[in-house]
Amino acid sequence: MGVSIILGLAAIRSRDIARRRAWMARAYALALGAGRVINLAVAEWFIRRPSARRARRARTRAALAGSQ
Repeated sequence: MGVSIILGLAAIRSRDIARRRAWMARAYALALGAGRVINLAVAEWFIRRPSARRARRARTRAALAGSQ
């Protein structure tokens, strides 16, 4: 994404509007894609991580079952 922005800036300095528009569209698309993937990864981690309460409850149940 950073390279796309730099190339877009270089294109606008040389007054090549069409090339600048293409590079900035690429940078925008990459930013949206990266942002969605990162958010998805964090959400999946949060959903799938074992909570401390569930883990503690499972240990208590196992201890009670073992003592009977």
